[in-house]
This record gives sequence, C-alpha cells and structure tokens, in this order.
Amino acid sequence: MTNRSRTHAAAMLSGVLVLLASCAGPRAKLPVQHYVPATTALLPLGALHLSNTELQLEGLEGRMDLEFAGIMPESAGPDMAGSSIYRVKNAGAYFKKNSGKQAFCSETPLWVAVNSATGAPAWSDEIWVGFLTLKDWASFTHAADRVCLGGDFRRTGG
Repeated sequence: MTNRSRTHAAAMLSGVLVLLASCAGPRAKLPVQHYVPATTALLPLGALHLSNTELQLEGLEGRMDLEFAGIMPESAGPDMAGSSIYRVKNAGAYFKKNSGKQAFCSETPLWVAVNSATGAPAWSDEIWVGFLTLKDWASFTHAADRVCLGGDFRRTGG
C-alpha cells in the first residue's frame, strides 16, 4: 500500500468514525411541552412540563432529570405496551423532596412511562404518564405490576 493509499484510507476511516459517533451520540433535546391534568385525582400535582430530558410537576418541588431507556414491550399489557420509558437520573433526591405530598408516590419512582393513543407522545395533544418503582422496567407485567402514579394529561397552548 502506498503512502497516498494509506492517507486516503485513513481519511475515509476518520469520516466513517465521525459519522458513527454522531449517530451514537445523545438524543437531541426536544422542547418542553406543557400539559394539564385531565382528571381531578391529578389536580394536586399541577401542570406538567415534559421533554425527553426533564419532567416537572408544578405541585411538587424540583424536577426529574430524565434519560431515555427504551420502549415498553408488548408483554407489559395493552395499557403500557409501546410506552416510552425514561430513567429518573435524580430519583432519590426528587423523592426525598416530595415524599408524603398529596397524590405522589409512597416509593421512589425510578422510571417514567409516557404513552399516547393518538401517536408519538411528543406530538400528541393527550398523553398518559406513569411512574414506575420496580428496579427493571422491562420486566413490567400487567398482571403483577402497577404504576405508583399515573394518569392522562392534555397539552396546553403555552
């Protein structure tokens, strides 16, 4: 192999590595969407502000820092299957600030599930949000597991 061939091969390899790195990098941050509770049981939690990296409920202190974990499998049952699952990166600290508050979980929520019957949650006007406390979200089954908090929210204009 000549020097010119090696240089050309190295340049092509560098380009491929840059392309792969950009594909494997963190997901793009989606803008924060604003929702209001659709049921009276969720009213104490207040408005929901949600993106793919954070969740804030106005009735609670602080915000959840989120990281996309995957899509709930069909084995989770009809209500949960297809939900986008996010790991709560600051689960312990968030729970400590809000433990005992009305309508909040009695255990630390480790995962947030977001789903919509009308398409991708990021583009839907109505979403369902649920908090999960089990260690392994992928092992969730309809028969054995429940959300510690969950319900419907409607998108607002702001």
